[in-house]
Amino acid sequence: EVQDLQKKVESLKRHLAEREDTQLDAMLSLEEAETARREAKKALELAQVAALSQNHALREEAESLEESLSKLEHQRKAILPDISPAALARYEELRRTRRGLAVSVMREESCDACGAPLTPALQQKIRASSELVVCPSCGRILYAG
Repeated sequence: EVQDLQKKVESLKRHLAEREDTQLDAMLSLEEAETARREAKKALELAQVAALSQNHALREEAESLEESLSKLEHQRKAILPDISPAALARYEELRRTRRGLAVSVMREESCDACGAPLTPALQQKIRASSELVVCPSCGRILYAG
């Protein structure tokens, strides 16, 4: 009986040692997880601060753009009576068909929108003419920038 009890005690000691090892592993994992959680929390806080700052900057930019848009709309309304209905209709049609870009700058002897080269005669006409001159390639209204 004593030997059986001694074997049982040794078995319980081994089981206790295994449990202690398991508990130690769990405690180490917990410490690593807590460290990772703290680092993640710091990263989250930094990201939230950055997002708030970016949102603030974007709000300010949106307000500035809305103000500029309002001014430009006011200027457009003031200029519209001076533009012929045919030219305005052509412009609106181009805006609709050319993804909002109806006018292009002549830059370095070519159309800035499509890159098509412009003849010297066409370049001179763009610089000197008060009539609408269109790009022979993309059809946008050209002006000398």
